[in-house]
Amino acid sequence: MPAERSQPHRPPGARPPAFRSIKIGVDTGGTFTDVVTMDGTVMKVPSTPENPGDAIRQGLARLGTGQVAYLAHGTTVATNAVLEGTLARVALLVTEGFGDLIEIGRQHRPSLADHFVDRPRPLVNRVDRLEVRERTFPDGVVETAPSLDLLPEIPEGVEAIAVCFLHADLNAKGESRVAEAYRARGWDVTASHELSPLFREFERASTTVMNAALRPRVRRYLEGLSGLAEQLWIMTSAGGMWPLAKALEAPVGLALSGPAGGVRAAAVVAAACGFPGAISLDMGGTSTDVCLITGGEPAPAAERDLVGHPVRLPSLDVVTIGAGGGSIGSIDSGGAVAVGPRSAGAVPGPVAYGRGGTEPTVTDANVALGRIPTEGSGALGDLDVAGAAAALSEAGLSAQGLLDVVTANMERALRSVSVSRGIDPAGLALVAFGGAGPLHACELAASLGMAAVIVPPLAGVLSAVGILGAPERHDLTQTWPTPRCRNGLNEARQTLESRVEALLGVGDHGDSRTSAVARADGEVTVSSWLSCRYVGQSHEVEVEDVDDFGAIHQRRNGYSLPDAVIEVVSLRATGERHSPLGVVELLTGADPVTTTEVRGPISLPAADHTVWIPRGWTGRPGPLGSLVITADAVADAVHTTDPNPTAGSGEGDVKVGGGGAGLAVLLSRLTGVADEAGAVLRRAAFSANIKERADCSVALFDAQGRLLVQAEHIPVHLGSMPAAVAAVVERLGDLPAGEQAVVNDPFAGGTHLNDLTLVAPVHCDATLVGWLATRAHHADVGGSAPGSLPADATHIAQEGLRLPPMRFTPEVAALVVANSRTPDERRGDLDAQAGANRVGVERLATIVEELGGPEAAAVAFAEVLDHGERAVAAALARAPVGQWDAADVMDSSGPAPNQREPVPVRVRLTLDGHRAVFDYSASGASAPGNVWAPPAVTISATFWALRSVLDPSLPANAGTFRRLEVVTRPGTVTHAVAPSAVGAGNVEVSQRVADVALGALAGPFPGRVPADSQGTMNSILLGGDGWVSYETVGGGQGGRPVGVADEPLPGMSGVHTAMTNTLNTPIEAAERVLPVRVRRYTLRRGSGGAGRSPGGEGIERELEVLEPVTVSLICDRRVVAPRGRAGGGDGAVGENWLLPGGDTSRAERLPDKCTIALQAGDVLRMLTPGGAAWGPTSS
Repeated sequence: MPAERSQPHRPPGARPPAFRSIKIGVDTGGTFTDVVTMDGTVMKVPSTPENPGDAIRQGLARLGTGQVAYLAHGTTVATNAVLEGTLARVALLVTEGFGDLIEIGRQHRPSLADHFVDRPRPLVNRVDRLEVRERTFPDGVVETAPSLDLLPEIPEGVEAIAVCFLHADLNAKGESRVAEAYRARGWDVTASHELSPLFREFERASTTVMNAALRPRVRRYLEGLSGLAEQLWIMTSAGGMWPLAKALEAPVGLALSGPAGGVRAAAVVAAACGFPGAISLDMGGTSTDVCLITGGEPAPAAERDLVGHPVRLPSLDVVTIGAGGGSIGSIDSGGAVAVGPRSAGAVPGPVAYGRGGTEPTVTDANVALGRIPTEGSGALGDLDVAGAAAALSEAGLSAQGLLDVVTANMERALRSVSVSRGIDPAGLALVAFGGAGPLHACELAASLGMAAVIVPPLAGVLSAVGILGAPERHDLTQTWPTPRCRNGLNEARQTLESRVEALLGVGDHGDSRTSAVARADGEVTVSSWLSCRYVGQSHEVEVEDVDDFGAIHQRRNGYSLPDAVIEVVSLRATGERHSPLGVVELLTGADPVTTTEVRGPISLPAADHTVWIPRGWTGRPGPLGSLVITADAVADAVHTTDPNPTAGSGEGDVKVGGGGAGLAVLLSRLTGVADEAGAVLRRAAFSANIKERADCSVALFDAQGRLLVQAEHIPVHLGSMPAAVAAVVERLGDLPAGEQAVVNDPFAGGTHLNDLTLVAPVHCDATLVGWLATRAHHADVGGSAPGSLPADATHIAQEGLRLPPMRFTPEVAALVVANSRTPDERRGDLDAQAGANRVGVERLATIVEELGGPEAAAVAFAEVLDHGERAVAAALARAPVGQWDAADVMDSSGPAPNQREPVPVRVRLTLDGHRAVFDYSASGASAPGNVWAPPAVTISATFWALRSVLDPSLPANAGTFRRLEVVTRPGTVTHAVAPSAVGAGNVEVSQRVADVALGALAGPFPGRVPADSQGTMNSILLGGDGWVSYETVGGGQGGRPVGVADEPLPGMSGVHTAMTNTLNTPIEAAERVLPVRVRRYTLRRGSGGAGRSPGGEGIERELEVLEPVTVSLICDRRVVAPRGRAGGGDGAVGENWLLPGGDTSRAERLPDKCTIALQAGDVLRMLTPGGAAWGPTSS
């Protein structure tokens, strides 16, 4: 636990630092600023958030040093600027037609079910998004060069400029000319190709804008510190040091540097203890950071998010979760223990601090269990044990149960950086530091079977140690322009390495604007890597040599393709100059954690942290003064006993492997399995539809085929995957271990033919214990039109290959491949699905074993379902009782004249306090066409709507469905019967079912239901000779009900709504593999409904085809507009247009659903619907 210490602490024999010879490391945190000197002096100074530099000055003054020779600084000033919204005003210059790129992003919404969660606010105001007439194609050919005489004027008040043109990673001439033109006028300009020359335009633009927005504030802060030291160096997100000049140029490179110093030091300590492979665990008051260490080095990441904004620069692959000492525990409506994300913070803090806190926290649980000494705990004084125990009891929590849950949450994070990356944690050490990390490390290590726990000396200030001892580091990246041709690749690597050497002051080459003065003599190391993938994939694996790719792919994704072509996407070179006095020297002079062997249970307090060693574990002195803790026997170490069983009554706990806490632990671990399998599926997939757009889902089931958990992927899959698994169980029974089944038949558990579901059995002790299923939208499975969603289909056979539940054998896989227009892509996607299933099966089987085997698992899984039922029952008990009706229409049944009549969708909602019944029996019958939804789709849309209104956090499992009844009538639009075509049922009828279900729910819950969103997925399917593309386009979200603060809540613009949440395909990705040009992709201004809370705006998208293609459009809301609620205005209807040869004078309006042939040069223009408004404008 943290303790205030403002006076310097020096180890025995250390002398006061000499004037101007001192080297200091400073880590600025939210509560304390840690100061470490090279001679081992340590000091913690209260942070000064309003001006972080003041705490540093105070620390230096207390050291009595005056000016210092070298100051290494880890700062959160960049992160804080984003969190606080104090970024500079930036103008963004983009290619003409793409001005809203920074707001549309990847068109997905942040929450599947919560209408009131917004995307991060765009970093650039609309008025400051400036379009430049220029265009470069992916082959480097310049169609239109920018005219420097026609550059836009920069609006008054702008402080910096960002420039990001399409394909500038391949040909940056236009972008460079424009950037230099504005620099010549005195502007501070960040150009994307100089900062992040990698493809995917939104991520590159986000990084560029973030850098431009940070420069003014970071410059003011760092220049204010420059007088404190002869040399000022800054810690970067990649775990290295930059000189001041470089940090001022690229401050976005500092934005994720918070945990980097500690990870750096942890890697050094682990290697010294004989563990080149480890995981760092940095647990503070509000969050926990974990990072994989391999070969003695922290694992790198090419991209991370900063408050929802992607930053595409080299960084450490740190995963952060909201679990810390101050995280608050509670009991949810289903009886399970929840921990976080709310935190008690530093004030009032945990109840045990005696500062007015009333809610039990993780620290309180540790105090109640006697893990933290309670007398004389630093500046906090004596801790209130009785108060902590009382708070736990009043909340119905046991101390051990609360700790079990937070341990499970951290375990998921540890697995995400190890197991999910194909690394077995059994051979790794866990390096624990931060104020709370050493308290929880042994339980975490036991849960993953890790080899040892290592606690370094100075664990509470290890980040400052790592900062002071970190090397100077520079990273350079570049796109490789010819992925399938490696001619010149070695020369390119050498050139990139030479440029890095120049930045380190080595060699004869370099960029004079960025080269740095070496801070000290030290060893220089330069390395380079290649980002590779199989042809057709989109997610790369970084390797030192192409020949290593297959083995790494096998380890990470569960399979490899020995005969497949490997392509090189990009190169990265890294150079480091290691300081002669680094982490080893710093820790060698520090007080060791212990000098004797210690056996648990025992608590080892220090000034700024506490180590807890449970029964069954022994700690021994290790290298560099560390404490190395190992389990005496695994069986004794996995389960520890509560030395204070009276702390917390435990009432309200559900007894599953440890009570309500045990249930929460199990739910966390099951969800982790689904998340891991989903990550494998996306990484290994070949089609843009899965790898870029993430049109896939993963779910876990018990032995009877009942849904346990489903990852938060695609809403329309939520209630429909159980039908597929039920069909497999009924048709095939218990499959042998290692086999899988496949199904896509809409009349036997499927949705539409593109959605192939692979189902794998899970066995333990030769007993069936569960199922794991992956569903993915395959871009083409045959049929009469490319994409297998012909708008004019009237029979299921016209939509492609139909597979009832059957064993997934090589022959069946070959059948799917043979029927597809894109056979290699189908084969790759099927391999990815099967590999993801194998990963998930192995993980679920492990959980069953740890639960105690098949019988114990069956009991635990049953409790998972009962918990879901209890949660929804509690929500329904609070709901009004009565009946409410709602109705709407589909625009049409298809493109033919006899299909143009609207199709009614009607529902009657009945709530009786116990159940929710949605009756769609009065819905109309569709004319012959594909506008029919299988019942599973109707159930999915209904459950999504109910969950979004009752409680978005309700679990999605079979238990929850027990309180939901969905009534449909065969032969109506909500209940397709064979042999109807169903393509539009999954993508469009599902949206209208969601609309009418929400409309009915607006009766009993008027303050929870927004106005209508766009109500369509806007499907575009393109196909030609050997290729197929499928894209869905976002639109406007409905305005939200005005909240307690009486503030309008406009709908989001350019997002997917309701039953889908797929990402878009990046423009640069699409244009590099398809014969298309995206001519326009922007928001459709004025399309949102007018009202108190206006509707969000739709999207305007134009596609030019470069060769003859067949296009199918499956859309809706082209005739009947999204409707306002509570007096709000309607949103604009969507529009589809064909521009022959790109000629607007010959524009032809297309219907909502159609299949047509396009010729080279034709342009397809789509305007998607806007969201409707909530409340009248006059209010």
